[in-house]
Amino acid sequence: MRTIRALVITGIALVLVITNTAAGQADTVDGGITVSHLNNGGPAYDYTPTVIQQGSVQRIWWCGQAANPSNPSQNTDAILYATYDTATGAQSTPVAVLGPTAGAWDHVFTCNPGVVGGTFSNPLGDGITYHLAMYYVGTAEPDGSANSIGVAFSNDGVTWKKDPSPVVTAANPTPGAYGVAQPTPYNGDGQAGIHLMFWDTTAHHYYRVTSSDGRHFGARQQISENGWPYPSNGTFGYDSQTNSWYVAMEIGFRPASTTGGIAEREAFSYTLYRIPAAGFTSGGAWTELTTIDTDRSGYELNFIPSMVRDSYGNVNIGSYPNITLYYAASNPRPAADASPAAAGASADPNQWDLKTITWRPGRPELPLTRYFSASLNSHIVSTGWVDTTRYRSEARLASLYEAPRSQANRALYACKAGSADYFLSPDATCEGQRQLGLTGYAAATPSAGITVPLYRCRTMVDHFVSTSASCEGAVQESLLGYGIS
Repeated sequence: MRTIRALVITGIALVLVITNTAAGQADTVDGGITVSHLNNGGPAYDYTPTVIQQGSVQRIWWCGQAANPSNPSQNTDAILYATYDTATGAQSTPVAVLGPTAGAWDHVFTCNPGVVGGTFSNPLGDGITYHLAMYYVGTAEPDGSANSIGVAFSNDGVTWKKDPSPVVTAANPTPGAYGVAQPTPYNGDGQAGIHLMFWDTTAHHYYRVTSSDGRHFGARQQISENGWPYPSNGTFGYDSQTNSWYVAMEIGFRPASTTGGIAEREAFSYTLYRIPAAGFTSGGAWTELTTIDTDRSGYELNFIPSMVRDSYGNVNIGSYPNITLYYAASNPRPAADASPAAAGASADPNQWDLKTITWRPGRPELPLTRYFSASLNSHIVSTGWVDTTRYRSEARLASLYEAPRSQANRALYACKAGSADYFLSPDATCEGQRQLGLTGYAAATPSAGITVPLYRCRTMVDHFVSTSASCEGAVQESLLGYGIS
């Protein structure tokens, strides 16, 4: 498995599960896929999904370690495929559908599939018209560097024929540099007019290139980064009803000093943003919508998300305007009283599964609830997932916004010290402790409808939040801000 700057491009396999609603979660419904190893008992990992939904059927391609379908003796990064029916719960048996080609530019690894529909007339000179194109990342370097983006065509999603040459390469090839990654295709004309978004780690930017045949791409246009903390693993989707683009972008990596010295391979959080199409490549500002992280989902890692789209790359499907994301998560969740090292160990790649979560616009308020565990003598204050087999709800304190507002722009972060001391902090680095993620946005001063004071309090053994300045007899440490009444 390969990695560079916390960017991993590799793979896995699957068998399904759906549900697990997060306690206290107003705007999201959590579900997903649990893997079934296809590699004869060796290490396995699922991530980088791409999903097309037609009616109630989702067609899912993703990256996993499996036997190369064109060379079964090669057990390596491969691209896997299965279908899932959201109406019946039926899932097909996963199969490996694309792997490295011996002697070619991608003969060591293939990963990061991005699949789109269209009408591709004789793109490979074989006289065949294809209706699916897969843009994928591959390399011939054993260290996983020098990646390029290739394309393969299919009519059934299982049997693919590759273009022998890559269609996008790195702008500044450098020994040891990762290259290009995260291709997201969008079909702009229903035929072969492809917009391809990708990250070039050698140029440190995201770009869009366009093609009229799905193979030959024109000049790069830099995608606006106005509003992102930094470019990282991300995928895009287009909303034709509002003429806007979405991106789901990784934003958080934990320092090993907070996970018992265990360096986690991927991000623990990602954020969904939106931008009007007019500003997509002209420096427009992205609007933050929601963040999925350990605090929201309970999983140690939450990374490389992808929106469920129609065959052309539109998010206007299913229960629009809801946005459903598939992402990779380290499964199972660490125990509520897991030590920093135990939590870090739970992020092992062998435990990466695919999960889903749905964002519902128009529900910006997240209930902030306080929980207590008598057995652990510990409080948790959260807007997200809590293990209610260990913790019982004590009080709903207020609500926080899931994204910043004009008055409510003070971010509060969920943190954990040791094994069971959960606390909130306005410090994104959690004062040097383990980061769980963004709990929500409060206001620094009270305003209309945002009047509930939130105090951080300390007992002899842990922290909690109270709406009382007296901290209910405990020690007040600080006023965190004001929540929604």
